Amino acid sequence: MAEAPKPAPAQTVPQETGTIGKWSYFILPKKTALPQIAKPSDEDKPKLLKLWNEIALLQRHEDSLFNSRLQGFLVATSFLVAAFSQFKDTTPAHEHFRLSLVAFGFFLSLIMAHVLRRTAKAIEWYLASLNRLDKALYDDNCQPYRLRRIRQGTISSENRIQKPPVLFWLAICVPWAVTFLWVALFVFSYGLKPATNKSSEIAPQAAATPAATASPAAAATPAPISSPVKAQPAPPAASPTPARQKKKVSHS
Repeated sequence: MAEAPKPAPAQTVPQETGTIGKWSYFILPKKTALPQIAKPSDEDKPKLLKLWNEIALLQRHEDSLFNSRLQGFLVATSFLVAAFSQFKDTTPAHEHFRLSLVAFGFFLSLIMAHVLRRTAKAIEWYLASLNRLDKALYDDNCQPYRLRRIRQGTISSENRIQKPPVLFWLAICVPWAVTFLWVALFVFSYGLKPATNKSSEIAPQAAATPAATASPAAAATPAPISSPVKAQPAPPAASPTPARQKKKVSHS
């Protein structure tokens, strides 16, 4: 009895997601999440061209949204850091202001890290779909999206990820770097006591008791008492001149 032919082993499809050690790039779509696109016929090619145009418009829209959100996030962070640097005193009011700014900046960084990551995932999904549409619609030398990424070294000719895309650094690394910046500002602002506190406490005490620094002999010696000055009598009035006396005698 003839043996039944053994089934051919399933070929493993190369994954398009890269890794850094055991961590994925967090924004790249999995191969199962991308549409399977085969070579279209002449009748289906206009439909795929229309789909290519729509996906390209969506990718550009998401890319402009990502740029606006990232720029707004960085500008807001710069204003918060500048405001944080203005409250340098150790008074409770300045400490409360610093704590409020650190808390607001920290939670803003976490929120923007989530928003930018979702936007980057959408952009990378569109780019991966455009790469497949390029391969199905155009020749090897006329693929606008796929050929550019291959020349940059981001993907290989088999659509394997060679290095992290730019969106990985912008959407993952930048928000988390800002988050760690706020943690560092919190630690250095509230974990370390400034050395000027002791000198500021001693200065008012020394100013309030100036007599304590004087010598005992100087404190025991009384100040000299000034004697009263006697008033001198006014000089007598001057007698009339001899000329006037002669005139009086002649008239008489």
